[in-house]
Amino acid sequence: MSLAEFLTQQGLANYTPGFTSKGFADFDQLLGLPDESLDQLFASLGMLKGHAYKLKKRIEEAKGGEPDPSKRAKLPEYPQKPPMSQMQSKPGMRPVPLTQPVRAPLSSPAVPKPAPSLTKEVERLMAKLAEIEQTREDIGRAKELLLSIDVERYRRSLQQVEFVQKTLRAMEEVSAEITALEGEEMQASE
Repeated sequence: MSLAEFLTQQGLANYTPGFTSKGFADFDQLLGLPDESLDQLFASLGMLKGHAYKLKKRIEEAKGGEPDPSKRAKLPEYPQKPPMSQMQSKPGMRPVPLTQPVRAPLSSPAVPKPAPSLTKEVERLMAKLAEIEQTREDIGRAKELLLSIDVERYRRSLQQVEFVQKTLRAMEEVSAEITALEGEEMQASE
């Protein structure tokens, strides 16, 4: 029987990718492993104790029918956390052990891949962060440009533009009056 089918029957299908990544595709492969190797394998997969116990029990049953009571499946040994009384924490932070930490097994548990929707959300947020950073840089450049402007010179230039505009308006008015007078003269001479 394939290991994937067996794990699915036991309600442990979520561990299938971990077993597959370690080279286990067939349930019979697990039957040949000693208890210590099974414990190490389960710990390296990050398997919950209850799930490890359940799987170990099923393996023992498959090896020889009913499990021998003297060789009952034991819970695998995982590194123990110190009790809360031996931990120190800061507000808003997780407790930190005050004693020397218990060493984890050399093989690390399989890290689950984030859901595709979560990955897309992280990518979207990273793109948004890049846009914000670009906007921040643009604002910094605009600020430098504004600080480099000679305000007094700019004010004088505006006054000159206003003077030229007034002069042009006055010239347009004079031109309109001249045109009107010429029109009156032409009508009078006819």
